[in-house]
Amino acid sequence: PLARWRAGYAGTSELRVEAAANAAADRSIAIVSAVDNGLRARYLVSWQMSWNSAGNTWLLDQPKVTLLQPDIAVITGGLAYPSEGIPPLTVFARNVNSGQHYRVDTVQNQSAYVLLVPAGTYEVFAYPQGDGTFGGGYTQFVPCGQNADCADHSMISVAVEAGGVATDIAVVDWYAPDGAI
Repeated sequence: PLARWRAGYAGTSELRVEAAANAAADRSIAIVSAVDNGLRARYLVSWQMSWNSAGNTWLLDQPKVTLLQPDIAVITGGLAYPSEGIPPLTVFARNVNSGQHYRVDTVQNQSAYVLLVPAGTYEVFAYPQGDGTFGGGYTQFVPCGQNADCADHSMISVAVEAGGVATDIAVVDWYAPDGAI
């Protein structure tokens, strides 16, 4: 009920969406920061919208809320694939200094991702699940415009600070030469 929901946020003085994306046709994700009774916290929030035909309205369904530790950074962006749909992908962030990899798996036709990583500088790329030979990445091809005039497919380094969010890190370059990603 709305009254109970409002009462639960009586001490909330700030609520800010740092990043948001549609993960799939029916699922959304967001990074939300809140100040409640003077304490700041960050959350990874995901939910599904479902249609309630009896009430003729949309319902927030299957919410998931995860408290993020203060030293965690977030990398998020869109996904694409050179076909009519997007297969299930594994999206990686590789720390350029340590070589450490962080990953998240997606589902069929998921169009965005969120990676939780320690502060650092990363290269972001993806492979279809079960196929480690054909990769896509966040490269110079992306900001160039993703057309035939864009010949540079070198990876772009993404720096994120503790508690920071890097948005619009689009993993959409599937046209790099073999072995480049």
